[in-house]
Amino acid sequence: MDDQPVDVETEIPAPALEPGLEDEEGVDAWRDDFALPVPAGSKVERLDSRRWLVLPERYFFQPLGALAAAQECDKLTGSPGGSHFIGLAVELREQRSALLAMAREDYDEETAQEMVDVAMIDHVSSGLERLVKGLEGSGVALTEVALGWLKKCNVRRVPLPGSTDTGGLVAKEGGPAGWAGFYKGRYVFLYRLAAAVLWATVAPFFFDVRPATSAR
Repeated sequence: MDDQPVDVETEIPAPALEPGLEDEEGVDAWRDDFALPVPAGSKVERLDSRRWLVLPERYFFQPLGALAAAQECDKLTGSPGGSHFIGLAVELREQRSALLAMAREDYDEETAQEMVDVAMIDHVSSGLERLVKGLEGSGVALTEVALGWLKKCNVRRVPLPGSTDTGGLVAKEGGPAGWAGFYKGRYVFLYRLAAAVLWATVAPFFFDVRPATSAR
């Protein structure tokens, strides 16, 4: 009898999953319900790591109060760096709105949102890169400004399941979990995180950012 090729099944054990994750989802995937290490009812918001290109980590922050946010908005619009940032944010918002309108013509809302999130990754990445380059030589101390916003909004990193990272305040400097060590070689993450909380603070002064309600 001639030798014949046969199919061989190789079973690779799946990694242990965080409780509640679907089988196909890895522990570094975004979740909008990941556990927050703060007392229930605390006024904090989760930061969407996908849209701000800071995966695989998870983050949450404390939004500024209305008066403090208004004061920061006034300072931002009066500064050269701030005007660059607002211009980029408006540009990205318009791009996303246009892509979403097209996607909604062929897909349901959830699918359309997911497709646009993926499509916007390159736009956000190139836009933030242009922003950083545009601020070079402008006298804006970018790292200092970024760390200032991370402190203002108490941005915290949540350790991933099974990670040796202790998490905590992103803006702390000392120790392996501090920004100087944890983000070494990728300080651009600090700029993206700062842009995320900055925009969450000032966006309501430029746009209606409430979720759209369906017409009855």
